[in-house]
Amino acid sequence: SASDFGDLTTAVYGGASLSSATRAVFAGGYNGGSLSGITTQAYITFASGGTATSAGSLIGSNNWMKTGCSNSTIGLWAGGYDEFDGIQKITIASLGTADDYGDLTNGFHKGGGLSSETVAVFGGDTSDEMCFKDFTDGGNCSVFGDLITPARMGGISDLVRT
Repeated sequence: SASDFGDLTTAVYGGASLSSATRAVFAGGYNGGSLSGITTQAYITFASGGTATSAGSLIGSNNWMKTGCSNSTIGLWAGGYDEFDGIQKITIASLGTADDYGDLTNGFHKGGGLSSETVAVFGGDTSDEMCFKDFTDGGNCSVFGDLITPARMGGISDLVRT
């Protein structure tokens, strides 16, 4: 059964998350104010639990209904409100303000993502196209293939398979 692990810094709808083996990071979302959304990030350390701690900010204002992907060191935030096509990067261990890290092939508002240790794959929402991004490359996503049908989606993966 589930147990209370702590609280975020603010209540949100449509936020994104990503993690390493030691830390989870939460970002963006919407809390009933402007549709541009929340521009902050917060993190928890798995070993200590408890209330999340502020951890920098996101770029711009298209920050709700985005997705997050990560490997053991790098986190990527992608997409967002109004079919935003930007990708933002953080270093999970040091956090801080996200950096611009390229663009998706198609923007999405409610897409999903999954990742391995080397690449992230993004897609969904109103497009059937998926794209992939190498965690070490600051360039844009490359076309990866097509979904059977466009869908609003989430994603999950382990470090062995994407």
